[in-house]
Amino acid sequence: MTDDRFRRRNPRPPTVPRAGADAPRTGSDPGPGPAGPGVTEVAPPRDPIMRWLVIAIAACLVGCAVLLVLNGPELLTAAAIVLGGIAFVLVLAAGFYAVGRSEDRERAARESGPDGPAV
Repeated sequence: MTDDRFRRRNPRPPTVPRAGADAPRTGSDPGPGPAGPGVTEVAPPRDPIMRWLVIAIAACLVGCAVLLVLNGPELLTAAAIVLGGIAFVLVLAAGFYAVGRSEDRERAARESGPDGPAV
């Protein structure tokens, strides 16, 4: 099992195409997406927490750059270093948050299976 995961193999059998997948297309039907027939690309849901993390990272980096450009007393330099450190910690937090969210989505997809959510 672990060997399959490292080789990126899928131990599950391939899915059976839905009824009507081989039906002729009409002119208004754009056809399958770029991923191929029967495969649809699902965009990840928008996440407001990640958006705010990115905004906070950008604000800290801009504030750090502005304080460093001012080149004032040591207090401004210290504040710039603190803002840079906060930005670094936020980048790490965003990375861990993104990995955790992807694991949650994978677990939910695995639990729901092809027949819907498990109850």
